[in-house]
Amino acid sequence: MLILFVDDDHGLLDQARYVLEDKWPDFEVITVDSGDDALDVLSKKKVDVVISDYMMSPMDGLELLERVRDRYGDMPFILFTGKGREEVAMEALNMGADRYLRKGGDPTTQYEMLAQAIQQEVDHRKEREHKSNMLSRLEHMEGRYRSMFDNLDVPMVCIDEDMNLSMVNKSFERLSSYDKGSVEDKKRWLHFVSDDDKKQVEKYHKLRGIETSLAPSIYTFYFVDKYNKETFMCATFQSIPNGSTCLVSLLDFDSFDSMLKELKKIEETMIGLSSGDPPETIPSFVKEIFKKENLNKVIREWMLDEVLLMLILLNNGANGKELMSELNTYFGMELSSSIVYPALHRLEEGGILSVREGIKTKEYSIKDESLVRKRLNLKIKELFGCYALLKLLNPY
Repeated sequence: MLILFVDDDHGLLDQARYVLEDKWPDFEVITVDSGDDALDVLSKKKVDVVISDYMMSPMDGLELLERVRDRYGDMPFILFTGKGREEVAMEALNMGADRYLRKGGDPTTQYEMLAQAIQQEVDHRKEREHKSNMLSRLEHMEGRYRSMFDNLDVPMVCIDEDMNLSMVNKSFERLSSYDKGSVEDKKRWLHFVSDDDKKQVEKYHKLRGIETSLAPSIYTFYFVDKYNKETFMCATFQSIPNGSTCLVSLLDFDSFDSMLKELKKIEETMIGLSSGDPPETIPSFVKEIFKKENLNKVIREWMLDEVLLMLILLNNGANGKELMSELNTYFGMELSSSIVYPALHRLEEGGILSVREGIKTKEYSIKDESLVRKRLNLKIKELFGCYALLKLLNPY
């Protein structure tokens, strides 16, 4: 820990440096006898805390404090001055000093108090920086999640406990013909439900508020857009943990023929999961895919590449170990490096990922974010179609 001690009393400076470095080995003390010299040191070294006397010339301790705050923000600053300086101490605290300690008395006690104050203020600053970094990271992740939500090719909304729409994505804007500014926190879910379906939809919402399992997680209804055009839709509800908000995905069921064509495409895309003959019916195939014990097989053989791309996209880059850890955290999967690294190598060779060589590992990042988003959108549509069909077969 680097401490800058500022005082025009050279005897005190020598004593302070000797005692602090001798009794507290983690402390390294730089001593200067003027504010100008202090600012010069601060411009060249990463100081953890400044300790300063008040009575110095030509720059006193308050002037030094003002300049430190202007240039170095919340750097810990302790005013260490003599008796009768209470008014100065109050002014210093009002200007942003972190602590005031009075010189004099038993040297052992004085330096113990000073060392304790130094440690506490440095710890406080580290805690503030940690919280600030965490907040910045959370804001960054929230922005990326919002971006992914906005750009999904599936209409999606967030509904709160009062049925207000707190968030909608671009696909929903296109579906409803409303811009999000006129919908978010301004319109309720029932606004988009036909009169014939409102009573049933409201009942489902009330039941979901009491207990999630009381209401179906998927139902069909007639969706009404800005121009009163009705479309037969399928809504799938997913409760957001630790909150009363639901995430709702919408699928157009207005044309049964087009739905069957989409499901046929899904079957053909997912057929690689079957090691034998193709399944005789789509329902039996979907049921097999979504059996809990087959989850690892589904992800590994059908969507591992997309899951890896999603994790790299959300983390703004990652290495293989980090990805294997997150696969275990979020999916309960302990995939070996012999499965994960070939997938990453395949994505690199395909021109989707770029790689930066580190000392002991490779850092993977997305080469073309727009292409990856399109790829994820297609996979989500495939997955959503299978999930919707499964739910139609067993909606409760």
